[in-house]
Amino acid sequence: MFFNSYEFIFSLLPISLFLYWSSCHFNLKKYANLILLIISIIFYINLTDIIGMIVILISIILNFSLYKIFENNTRYKKSFFIIGVLINIGMLGYFKYANFFIDNINTFFNFDMSITELIAPVGMSFFTFQQISFISDTYHNANTFHYKLVDYTTHILFFGYILSGPITRHDQIIKQFTDKDRKIFNYDSFSKGIITFTIGLFKKVIIADTLAKFADIGFGNIDNLNTTTAILTTLAYTLQIYFDFSGYSEMAYGIGNMFNLTLPVNFNLPYQSKSLIEFWKRWHITLTKFLTDYIYIPLGGNRKGQIRMYVNTILVFFISGLWHGANWTFIIWGCLHGILLGLNKYFRGQWDKLNDVLQWLITFSIINCLLILFRSDSIHEAIHFFTKLIACDFGAIDNTFNMCFIFPEFTKLLSIGHIYSSRYSIFTVFIFLLLILYILQEKNIINCVEEHLIKYLNLKHIVLFSVLFLWSIYSLGTIVSYIYVNF
Repeated sequence: MFFNSYEFIFSLLPISLFLYWSSCHFNLKKYANLILLIISIIFYINLTDIIGMIVILISIILNFSLYKIFENNTRYKKSFFIIGVLINIGMLGYFKYANFFIDNINTFFNFDMSITELIAPVGMSFFTFQQISFISDTYHNANTFHYKLVDYTTHILFFGYILSGPITRHDQIIKQFTDKDRKIFNYDSFSKGIITFTIGLFKKVIIADTLAKFADIGFGNIDNLNTTTAILTTLAYTLQIYFDFSGYSEMAYGIGNMFNLTLPVNFNLPYQSKSLIEFWKRWHITLTKFLTDYIYIPLGGNRKGQIRMYVNTILVFFISGLWHGANWTFIIWGCLHGILLGLNKYFRGQWDKLNDVLQWLITFSIINCLLILFRSDSIHEAIHFFTKLIACDFGAIDNTFNMCFIFPEFTKLLSIGHIYSSRYSIFTVFIFLLLILYILQEKNIINCVEEHLIKYLNLKHIVLFSVLFLWSIYSLGTIVSYIYVNF
């Protein structure tokens, strides 16, 4: 069950909203969080197996128990903290990376160790980092927090972000769950939630999933690519992951608003960035902040000289790459980002003198090229793709690619406009240019909804968002999961 599914949109979400706000309305606020928790457990069980559910419950109980130990200020507090961090990392490593390491040991040392098929619980990378953040903060300041197990469990399992983030901090969210004022129905917040969710759903279903078809065809048929289709394939994936992540982030934020919760912003127009430094302040903001606060700064950050700063930067991005997936492609992708980010810092003075358009073009091109590694199943596949990209073998766009953008609901319109198959290539290029222009001028949706739409909401807006919602619902069909669910 994903946000872009009939079961979620027409069953779980409305039922959870009804039960939650009914309990608040009838002065049963103390049961509201319990209702959210039960709904979240149902949502999570639907996504994973019983082992996954057991793993996350064990993880929650372990980390909450550590918080209680820290609260009592035991003399072995530091030892418990270290053990807790190691257990969290160990559980993540076992489920997500065990097969990867065993496979590489077998390859490099010619061993024949058996490999057990392990499936990591959905969202494990996210809830593990959330819990490491929790025990780290409570280890240093346990007595400043006063949490109940049900509130903490709700924070970890809340269905609004367990799939793909954002990585929430306990001090940001739990206090909202326990705030009585937030259990009073807020019309503006609810309206913002519906609008933001609708925009996110449209981005995911109509734009991202359409681009996914194009990218899948390209990466699935590398041998048959010419330079033209290779370029368009990279652009398709670059735009797909943008609208997928942007759409999910807005849906998550919208769900939070419906419950009168304010989730942290996790995505802020990253493709408008004019440097890699700026890009990582805008892309997966909560992950960047976690890595900065809990790895980069404890390692010394930029306080121990330039060389140490560059080493720390590369190490952080190595961890970021590994966090994204158990594959050398992710690791190399992360390390390259770390190296290039270091170079960006070193030559910052010279970089800032470049023309703004040139800065953007170089930054976008780097991101686009590195995403080839991110998307490829192996280093060999990535290299193979790069050879197609630089072959200078420009040619026509295969009609298989063109057909990705022919929506059934548009077929009649295209025939009326006499856009036949011979002109599909022009139409395809036009779509890509349109999407690139959109991301360059796009405004922060969350801010726009909060600052403008709610204040000036009228019939025109209602009709527009109704059309977007109905179009998305009509096009749901096969459910395509979020890219970040896999990480």
